[in-house]
Amino acid sequence: MTFHLRNGKSYSSLAPNSVASNLADEPTSVHKMATFSLEQFSQILEAISSGGKNGSFTQCTSRFRGQRDPVAVEEFVAAITVYKDIEKIPDADALRGMPLLLEDYAVTWWIGVKESVSTFADAIELLRATFSPPTPDWKTYLSVFEHKQQVREASDSIICKKRLLFSQLKDTVSEGVQLNMIYGLLSVKIRERVHRDAFSTFDELLSRCRDAELFLAESNQLPALTSTMPFPQKYLLKETMDQQ
Repeated sequence: MTFHLRNGKSYSSLAPNSVASNLADEPTSVHKMATFSLEQFSQILEAISSGGKNGSFTQCTSRFRGQRDPVAVEEFVAAITVYKDIEKIPDADALRGMPLLLEDYAVTWWIGVKESVSTFADAIELLRATFSPPTPDWKTYLSVFEHKQQVREASDSIICKKRLLFSQLKDTVSEGVQLNMIYGLLSVKIRERVHRDAFSTFDELLSRCRDAELFLAESNQLPALTSTMPFPQKYLLKETMDQQ
């Protein structure tokens, strides 16, 4: 009687010594099986699923032209940072791909500063320092109180704009103080329907303002509202010539 091993060879059961001798001569690698830890297996699956290639900014649609606009800068930074994380782009590749995301003056600026940048975080910090320089708190407060709610402006629109300005303060103020300031900038018709002691958070304020706007619209006391009114240039906190 004979039996077969993995290598396809057959051995007779009548010669056990010869079988043992032949088994001893077999390479041990034939009978070994590779084993991996859970972490190693996860890394292998990740490499297979990604094709073993790093991501890049070639498919990113965000662009920056070099405007001195804090809103545009923060939108651009948020978009490319999230894209970099999702695509798992290494810092070196991200820096090489920066020209793909820049246009107009921003391209010229990058050519001049790229040699001094070694990490993606450094590039973001330099971008903010150049095109969105810090604004003094006193000037931010001037911008907060400069405009009240306009006739056709939705309450959530003006509240959003004011909260953006508050987020740029170096010395932050409490939510209660922000609510007091913004409440005084709402239209008289809204304040007639929404009393100050009726809310203690921004979510509550927004909810009560929307209810008030629905009531006023149904009673024909309020024209059609919009949340897409032009953002005043002074909200952008540009540096003026007297600061230079």
